[in-house]
Amino acid sequence: MIEDQRRRESEQLEKTGRGEILLNRKQIKELRTAETVVSTAIHPDTGHLIPWPMRLSSFIIMNLPISFGMVVAAPTTFNTIFWQWVNQSYNAALNYGNRNASSSYTSQDILKSYSYACASSITVALGLRKMLESRTKNMRGAKVFVFNTVSTFFACSTAGFLNAYCMRQTELEKGIDLVNPSDPAQVIGKSQRAAKKAVMDTAISRYILCLPLFLPSFVMFQMEKKGVLPLRFWPLTLVQMSLFFIELYIAVPFAIAIYPQVGTIKSEKVEKEFREWRDSSGQPLSEFQYNKGL
Repeated sequence: MIEDQRRRESEQLEKTGRGEILLNRKQIKELRTAETVVSTAIHPDTGHLIPWPMRLSSFIIMNLPISFGMVVAAPTTFNTIFWQWVNQSYNAALNYGNRNASSSYTSQDILKSYSYACASSITVALGLRKMLESRTKNMRGAKVFVFNTVSTFFACSTAGFLNAYCMRQTELEKGIDLVNPSDPAQVIGKSQRAAKKAVMDTAISRYILCLPLFLPSFVMFQMEKKGVLPLRFWPLTLVQMSLFFIELYIAVPFAIAIYPQVGTIKSEKVEKEFREWRDSSGQPLSEFQYNKGL
């Protein structure tokens, strides 16, 4: 929701403010706000503006209708395919927008990765629905919601893992930039091993991102047992949407904070040509840094 003018001012303030030695309380607050604006809107590798639907700060707004549709919609084949396609299309955009951009992507790379991501997620979701289809025939009320949540969790977490892995295949093939921890501006070379660690950490965080999905179903199940769950459509919808909002509000910082955006890798785990690299004082580097992506 930040205007371009405010974003540009924040970017400039972040650059100049970091060079100041003494700042008063107001200046520190302004600098922290500027850092937040820049880190949420500007890609660290390219310096370009990330389209707002692809930003993690937009995750709740984008995911609220998707999560609601996936859990509330009747578990038919069409609904499963449609909502998985919508969900994984958004996830593909999110993964691409927050990738490590030191490896260039062609249109063919993006199309291939997107096709793999959507195909794998829909296959997983349909397979899971088929396996459990016989158990849903006699379900009513909150039990359907709970079942949908469980099946959605396994489908979405597996698909989210595969989506992140597929959408960032180019990084695995070409490698990503390794930088000197004491001088982040110094790019040492491209490492496929660092890329593998970055992509796997991101993929695992997508799996964890789905864990809070159980919160809405647990609350609704307890509300139904106590007889306080609304039966009319609009009050029930309001309860469901509120629970989804809380779930998403918890999920994003919880999942993203597990692995920091600036990752580290020990020197013995990178390619041989980088292991003897030395810092400005002539000492061998014990570790390297890289942009993991989000």
